[in-house]
Amino acid sequence: MPTRAFDLSIVVPSRLQVQPERNGSLWLSRALGTIARQTAFKKLSIEILVGLDTGVAPPALPPSPALDCVRFVNAPAGRKPSQAAAINTAATAARGTTLAVLEDDDAWKQTFLQTALAALADCDFVSSSQMLVDRHGLPLEVMYFPTPSGWVMPRALWQEIGGFNERMVYHVDVEWIGRLNKSGKRRAHLVESGFPLDDAFLKQHRRWLAHLAKGQPHPVKLVQHRWPTPLVVRTQNEAGGTGQIRRSPDAAERSKREMAALRKRFGEIPW
Repeated sequence: MPTRAFDLSIVVPSRLQVQPERNGSLWLSRALGTIARQTAFKKLSIEILVGLDTGVAPPALPPSPALDCVRFVNAPAGRKPSQAAAINTAATAARGTTLAVLEDDDAWKQTFLQTALAALADCDFVSSSQMLVDRHGLPLEVMYFPTPSGWVMPRALWQEIGGFNERMVYHVDVEWIGRLNKSGKRRAHLVESGFPLDDAFLKQHRRWLAHLAKGQPHPVKLVQHRWPTPLVVRTQNEAGGTGQIRRSPDAAERSKREMAALRKRFGEIPW
């Protein structure tokens, strides 16, 4: 029997963490809800692959339109538990022409997929700025580093670049972006309507965005959408990697070593 193909595979790595501020519901439930509310949800054939660590049982979730297309995928036995392993396992099982990633404690505004897929028509890889919020949903700052929750790409590109490096702990996304940059693919990055696209602003306030154009055959194209805030919402989750780096001296030291190795390998920190 032929394997069914989909327009889009959405990879959602999850540790099945609960939201204490939301009556103990899972972050995963919120993520699936934001997928179901996408304007593109009913226009595409979509599968959602929730990547779980080895041996973790799939949870019982409240009813959602997104659940009809969810598959839970466990990392193989013997794989060290990590977000990288969960993403790699789910992406390997994907059957969609296009691949997107949404970490389970993050969320998408309703038009994210529609906007990202339109941008993807003119490039090979799309990322997005994010609104960083606290665990109560209160805004903290806008972030412009291309974290995985804003990634949309042809699945063939993921296969070409390869999965996350599971030997790393904290900066697997930075390392992956480094390999992407070396491949010379055309990139686009979604920014909000209030973002001034002039060189002076980029150099003074968003040095890393100006840096995106350096050393690549195709400078990253900034795609301005019509909304005043980012289409990706990133949660400041203290149980996540960045929280561990803030709290633990050992984690902070491991983070420094990984960044130093990336700088040595790529000549600079990849963005």
